[in-house]
Amino acid sequence: MKRFLKNSFVDISAKGDSHIIDIFSGASGEKRITVQWKSHLAYLIVAKSSQLDLHVDMQWQDSVCQIFAIFVSDTAHVNAKILTYITSSSVKAETYVVSLLGEYGKISVDADIDIKKWIRDVVAHLLEENIVFGKNISIKSLPALSVASHDVQASHGAKIEKINQDKLFYMQSKWLSSNEAQKLVIDGYVNMILSHFEQFPEKELAVVRSFVAFDAIKKLKY
Repeated sequence: MKRFLKNSFVDISAKGDSHIIDIFSGASGEKRITVQWKSHLAYLIVAKSSQLDLHVDMQWQDSVCQIFAIFVSDTAHVNAKILTYITSSSVKAETYVVSLLGEYGKISVDADIDIKKWIRDVVAHLLEENIVFGKNISIKSLPALSVASHDVQASHGAKIEKINQDKLFYMQSKWLSSNEAQKLVIDGYVNMILSHFEQFPEKELAVVRSFVAFDAIKKLKY
């Protein structure tokens, strides 16, 4: 299954090998996703100016769920909850969030992987990365693991990184403008995530890249 969606809050039941890209702009709502037995879901959320509540249920053995998110804020707030509930043995869950904040950007992300009792052979990883391009920003990053079982490989973490000035200077020494250098940094994160969605036609991946290229980058000052 392959889907490219815009501002859709229709629940999803993922069967087999599923790849979904969801783009949200000025949206608010809740979405539930169930990953079926022996199924693999790769799910990408791309959002601006939105309030999202995502619940992922992993209640079937031999299922894999990869959640990727790219949140962009250049004055408009992004508020997101990404909650994954694991109630079956032999599953793998990964959540990777990249937030890009321009001047006056504001992002709140509450991501949680909840692993219930008495289940075994679970792998779960959660990482939130916040990339800061401006000075007047607000970040609330709350990655959490709730683990009630012993047979688990799990990790979680959060990073806040201001764009590296040495890297920018080096790229500018190669005849790139400041804006072009900053765009290359953004493209690096976006392309890394989009490498998991190569099944989509280039015109749809180009929509994601264009959506992420926020205008506020033109106003940045260092």
